[in-house]
Amino acid sequence: PRYKAPPLIGGDYPLMMTGGHPRWSIHAVWRDSISMLRLNRGGPYLIMGPEDAKDREIEDGDWIRAFNDVGKFVARVKISPTLMPGQTIMYHAWENYQFPSEQNPRRVTPSPINPVELAGGHPHLKVGFLEGQPGGFDRDTRIEVVRLSDEEAQAMAATA
Repeated sequence: PRYKAPPLIGGDYPLMMTGGHPRWSIHAVWRDSISMLRLNRGGPYLIMGPEDAKDREIEDGDWIRAFNDVGKFVARVKISPTLMPGQTIMYHAWENYQFPSEQNPRRVTPSPINPVELAGGHPHLKVGFLEGQPGGFDRDTRIEVVRLSDEEAQAMAATA
């Protein structure tokens, strides 16, 4: 066995976006519940380490734009010392309508769906009202993050 660097999914960018299951929902179910949203920031956020945030002049709660060769999305940022330099986390299960623009984290992932969800009879392939949708594969997606200007941030806050 030996180390092999992960592929540059999304392009050659300095930050790696990973994800996982959030604490405050069961997949997307209850992700928009007021009671559950009160347990965290109340809306979508990208988690960054303090070193990466400082390098980009980003502070906790700022509006940011994450982008790569595939697309872009806008969200707030949460600074956490638990992340390694170069790592960001965007927990899944945020619904598209919870983002202040038409952009969401699925826009930066090259694969529109997780290949596992192509297994026969998977319910996510039969999307209906109040049912799930294919989740993007966000593991090891390369991105860059920039702080929005004050004017852009005010516009995002007004629509959030």
